[in-house]
Amino acid sequence: MTMFMIALFYNKKSLNDTLIVNVSINDPTNIVTKNSFSYGEDKDKKIVFINIFNVSNHMKMNEGYLKLDKSLNDFIKKITNIDLSNYLLDKPLIVGKVIKCDSINNTHLHNCVVDIKVQQLNIVCGANNVKQGLKVVVAMIGSIIPNGLYIKPGKLMGYTSNGMLCSSRELNIKDSKFNNEGIIELNDDYVIGESFEKAFTNCK
Repeated sequence: MTMFMIALFYNKKSLNDTLIVNVSINDPTNIVTKNSFSYGEDKDKKIVFINIFNVSNHMKMNEGYLKLDKSLNDFIKKITNIDLSNYLLDKPLIVGKVIKCDSINNTHLHNCVVDIKVQQLNIVCGANNVKQGLKVVVAMIGSIIPNGLYIKPGKLMGYTSNGMLCSSRELNIKDSKFNNEGIIELNDDYVIGESFEKAFTNCK
């Protein structure tokens, strides 16, 4: 089964007290609406999205971009009888280190090799501050980041890219210590291979 990173968004006012759960970018071919929720399935009967209505009637929830932890998964399962644990990737955002950074001729792009402990990823990055030795936030293939972008394998100027190096703007992080011009530059407090939790409002 293709694995997708679940992205959850909640804002009581702007989303009309609805929890939005994006599971994949596949087109729903079947949409089911019930009193307290709706969901969509693709042609293979896999969940594409879930919307849970009137969330504040059931529980108090942080607003913003949320990480699917056990309590949220239990809540979704209780309301919808849908268990999302089989759709999870372990770490949507992970701390990495750029171990190689080569300029791509006649472009602003760089072909990077990024160490995330369990493997090394080839990632093309256009940020002006990317360089060898920099600790970075990597959005993994299959993840959906806070600005709604779905991360999938790509190819730029003939170079394969498997992931994305993230800026604070893309992760909707307001903390000034992450507010670089370009991608986030992490200090030595962050450990390569660990999950980067700062983007999730229920992990702060």
